[in-house]
Amino acid sequence: MAQTDNTSNPFKLTGYWGREYFCDREHETGKLLEAIYAQRPIAIYAPRKMGKSGLIQHVFQQKELKNFSTLYVDLFETTSLEGLLKLLSLEILNRFEQKQEKVIRQLMTWFSALRPQLSINPQNGQPEIGISLSKTEEGYPSLKALADYLEKQKQPVVLALDEFQQISTYGGHELEAEFRGIFQNMKNTRLIISGSTQNLLVPMFTDPGRPLYQAVDYLKLDYLKREDYAQFILQHFEKSGKNISEETIYFILDWSRSHTYYTQLLCNRLYSSGYQHPGIREVNLVIEELFDERQMIFQQIRNSLTKAQFSLLQAIAAADHAEQISSSDFVQKYQLGAHSTVLKNLHNLIRDEYVLEEANPEKSFYRVYDVLLGRWLQKLYQLNKKN
Repeated sequence: MAQTDNTSNPFKLTGYWGREYFCDREHETGKLLEAIYAQRPIAIYAPRKMGKSGLIQHVFQQKELKNFSTLYVDLFETTSLEGLLKLLSLEILNRFEQKQEKVIRQLMTWFSALRPQLSINPQNGQPEIGISLSKTEEGYPSLKALADYLEKQKQPVVLALDEFQQISTYGGHELEAEFRGIFQNMKNTRLIISGSTQNLLVPMFTDPGRPLYQAVDYLKLDYLKREDYAQFILQHFEKSGKNISEETIYFILDWSRSHTYYTQLLCNRLYSSGYQHPGIREVNLVIEELFDERQMIFQQIRNSLTKAQFSLLQAIAAADHAEQISSSDFVQKYQLGAHSTVLKNLHNLIRDEYVLEEANPEKSFYRVYDVLLGRWLQKLYQLNKKN
């Protein structure tokens, strides 16, 4: 496939590149700004790669926040309270302190009771800190000290904690209770929480038995409106002198389910392909190229699942959006075996994020989480059916 210079490709796959490359989300932007001004903590949920972090960065760029200090911290890699404290402290100091001496002094103040070990990274010259907790609760005073530091800033602070559900994997309800106390005492700090693991994040705020029950407003990030996304795609292709039809654009949106990352991925590849008049044929060539690149990954996934789990995953893909999975009709159509086994495998596939449970006002249904994997499984099912 012919390639062209990709440096100006408008269909970005990572990060936030400014308003020109950001599609819609006007409603969600307004909701977040409203919550910030009203000093209401707000939690954003969306499946992975739907654009949560991009939306937060987009909100940070709004003129309404010109008198706010903004701070984004991704907790995804944290596996302990020690890790959270180190990450959060260094992100805070990187944002608010310029002099290394003040950074070191502040770190020692925050973690004096935790036997901190300070060092300087020889590659970038930045301070690093090591701390050790024999019990999780030993870190609570330091967590509160970080919150107090933000409260003392001259400008109000908007703090975004992405992948917040991670704290439930190492802190339990006790850490959630500590965060609730911090949230309730915030006056100078506005809080945005976001996450993508539905079965971990959502219960934090909806389970009456959890400390953070009803502690935040809630915003679900849905798929972009097809008409808005279609116009966005058309404008960027036309701007570069490429001619793409409405039929082709809606084929892309149908195939990618209008999921932000997979739509961007298809458009990014198609834009870079060198085609001046890309149509459905060219989109299918891009799709086959993506399948070829991920063949080994898909096979590894297949090998990591039991035969019954893989059969269920393929059945969900084949059904496109599967309803009533434990019904006799569904089980018999896809030869899935005992109902109890199907339900057990469904639970495990959801837990491991192979399957996504979605809902609308009329019904709930299931889809393969990774759109590319789901479409590959559909193709595999049709090939096996023919044979």
